[in-house]
Amino acid sequence: GMSPMRFVTERRLTAAQRTLGSAVPGDSVTRVALGLGFNHVGRFSALYRQTYGESPSQTLKRALQRPG
Repeated sequence: GMSPMRFVTERRLTAAQRTLGSAVPGDSVTRVALGLGFNHVGRFSALYRQTYGESPSQTLKRALQRPG
């Protein structure tokens, strides 16, 4: 029930959330977005916020603050 492009985008967003959620020092939103094929970081951030209700930088910050 969705276009092939939407399917690919959703898979990339899922991968981004997983990657940002398990980030280590030195990781960045830009590196994750570009590594997953998002060529425009601003558009990636908007899609991410629309999908997950927070910015990718918030997800990254929470992961980096996690003890361990």
